[in-house]
Amino acid sequence: MTSFEYLGELTCSSGALVIIDSGLLPYWSNSREPKQDPFPVTCQDLEIVGPDARRAGKEFDRQPHPLYLFDIPDVEGMTRFFADFCASRNLQASCRPLARRMAHRKRVDISLDKCSFALVQYVGMWAVAAKVPPGRALTIRGERMPAGEFEGRWHRFLVEVQEGQTLSEQRLDGVMVDNARLLLGDANSLGGHSLDLETSWGDGVFPVVAEMGSEGQALRLRVELGDEQRQEILRELMSRTVDTGATKYDDASWHAGGVFPEGNPQEFGGTHIALFLRWCFCKGWAGPIFDEPEMVEQMASGQISATEFFFRYCDGKLVEEMLSDAGNAFASQYYGDEGLYLDDYAREFGELMYSAPDDAHDFAKFSQMLEGRLQNGALTKPLLETSKVELAGWRASKQVVVTQKRPSQPWWKFW
Repeated sequence: MTSFEYLGELTCSSGALVIIDSGLLPYWSNSREPKQDPFPVTCQDLEIVGPDARRAGKEFDRQPHPLYLFDIPDVEGMTRFFADFCASRNLQASCRPLARRMAHRKRVDISLDKCSFALVQYVGMWAVAAKVPPGRALTIRGERMPAGEFEGRWHRFLVEVQEGQTLSEQRLDGVMVDNARLLLGDANSLGGHSLDLETSWGDGVFPVVAEMGSEGQALRLRVELGDEQRQEILRELMSRTVDTGATKYDDASWHAGGVFPEGNPQEFGGTHIALFLRWCFCKGWAGPIFDEPEMVEQMASGQISATEFFFRYCDGKLVEEMLSDAGNAFASQYYGDEGLYLDDYAREFGELMYSAPDDAHDFAKFSQMLEGRLQNGALTKPLLETSKVELAGWRASKQVVVTQKRPSQPWWKFW
């Protein structure tokens, strides 16, 4: 029989409960305009307008809300890409910058306008919001993992919202956690009367399930935490890493020969590398060799072509000196010989591989792909039994030597 431990109670006078990473509260703007993004470039919010706005936003499917694109660093690029997307589907819609960025508290309201349970985007991450009876005490309980290797860790948190018979369930991809803690609180006073809980599984994206009643109201919320498979991945990342001494992660010259499309500029062999470097710059992970912040910001914001920057200042090579410690911690896993970056790029942008410049790529989609990997921690392939790595989608293979090394601290502790 399942046994739940009582963890506390809270009330939400606003009628909106928010589940969020408590360590990221400094970036939550409440009712103010967001000003403190953890990015080195200025972001803007875009509104999707036009007769087919809602349909276009749903089919575009880049962010949770179908009528807005929040926290966009490259407004011009996103506007152009969205216009091309709508034209390809004969949709009458476009996106335009808001005069002021939308407060995170307002984002909760618009997310719950037509539903009782939704994802809320803030600083490129997701919180979860749910409608609850205003002023009613919500009981929070926790269920632990059963006997075994992970005995005692939290399996799930349960929020009792109101009584009623469960007729259906709705599942959201989840709340993003980067500080190993979750906070449940009133949308009007996050950080005030709230409940702060340790996940006991570290960071990641934890699914949230709503048990729904007959009138579409949330009766109970379950934050699913226990995940043995994810824990095994994290353990493997802790126990081994690529030795980044004098590491070269990639080189455009490795791609410009062999099956490279005849007649295409050789620079296209470095597009996928340049895009990765740009994303790292957006994260604030530029290495010490780039001592001109203005130049880094221009590349991160798209004012300078990523590929042009890559060949002009990096000689078509991506090496460890170009990234900070945090950048190398990520790249050594995700871009390493056992990493999933090349597979991810081939899967999402295979039609552009070696045949298009960086501005033909949807950088918002590209960033979302990498951010998802960063948050869920699945950066490498399963442990290889041989030293031969097949690069799926790249029609090539190369020999590698896997270096065994125990890092001084887990990779996710760099951010």
